[in-house]
Amino acid sequence: MKKALLLLVFGVLCVPFATFASEADLVVPDLRQSVFDGVGGMNGWNLLLYGIIIIALGLMFGMVQFNRIKKLPTHKSMAKVSNIIYETCKTYLLQQGKFLIILFLIIALPLVITFWH
Repeated sequence: MKKALLLLVFGVLCVPFATFASEADLVVPDLRQSVFDGVGGMNGWNLLLYGIIIIALGLMFGMVQFNRIKKLPTHKSMAKVSNIIYETCKTYLLQQGKFLIILFLIIALPLVITFWH
């Protein structure tokens, strides 16, 4: 009984390796033919286009607000606190960047060794 169960589990786990399909075999649908009824019958192409426009408008709004706030006068003690927070975040991001580079190299090394030949 245990052998049959083990064989079944092993067989189920090995099935994906027996297929010979890749991402290149996926059929990408035409976005102009898909219609979304919940958004007033809009097709996928227009939905993505309007989404990009809204994102661009939000980005412009954020930049305008950032420049307005940047021009405001600040108290000396608040500027010091802000600088401490900025330096802490910058140090953290640099450490994370170093970690990600090392992680990338650790992952890339076996791939290069595997596909080099």
